[in-house]
Amino acid sequence: MTTIHYVRHGHNDWLGRGIAGRARGVHLSEQGKPDAERAAAYLLSFPIQAIYTSPLERAHETAEVIAAKHHMPVRIAPELNELDFGEWNGTLFDDLERDPR
Repeated sequence: MTTIHYVRHGHNDWLGRGIAGRARGVHLSEQGKPDAERAAAYLLSFPIQAIYTSPLERAHETAEVIAAKHHMPVRIAPELNELDFGEWNGTLFDDLERDPR
């Protein structure tokens, strides 16, 4: 039987502030790096066969930390990308509150 472990990316500076979505340049924050380390340490007890990530920087950075612990490459899977929020990608919640839509 195949088991799939889904790991969301670590903390980034957009959390709670806005919709990062598919915006480029959103990286793990200083808090997000230890998040990724904890996920990697937890997953060491499982027989990981492959590591896939979305193309987002924050997801790729998280996957790289996990892959390093498992001595494996990271494979980019575009189908794992974040939802596309259109023009709202990279928009702060404060700005969205002024949008009548």
